[in-house]
Amino acid sequence: MAIKAAFGSDMQSTHDNSSLALKSYVEALRKETGKLLHPYPN
Repeated sequence: MAIKAAFGSDMQSTHDNSSLALKSYVEALRKETGKLLHPYPN
């Protein structure tokens, strides 16, 4: 669901919007899971 939300269901998704949505989702996961996710460099 997160991938569908980030990229949308049509071809009008922009790189900036998708990137922002994915970063926000990962941030939320990090808050919920602590240090469970591997820390990737920016």
